[in-house]
Amino acid sequence: MHDSVSAPDIHNGYFIGDTSALTRSIQRGDFPTAIGSTSVFSIGSDGGGNAFLTQSDDNGPVWKWRNDIGDYLQLSDTFIGFLGRVADDFDAYSRGDERWQFM
Repeated sequence: MHDSVSAPDIHNGYFIGDTSALTRSIQRGDFPTAIGSTSVFSIGSDGGGNAFLTQSDDNGPVWKWRNDIGDYLQLSDTFIGFLGRVADDFDAYSRGDERWQFM
């Protein structure tokens, strides 16, 4: 188990976990706490200030909150699927795949 994944050099940066940093962000109100009537919390962010959000229960969907336009993009139906997508992004970056659509 790991507390966090810090990968500032992958695409525009991925910062997943780090419970202390996420707790501070939640206390400051940096990220949304609901999408419609669904309670969510941040599980990470990218280098552009966008947040990765998931439901407050179970292995639910993961969304990307795009702070510059204020919308939500569903990245995966499950948290496990989201982690798979992170791994795919890391792989594409390491291969230098310029056509890959990063999260």
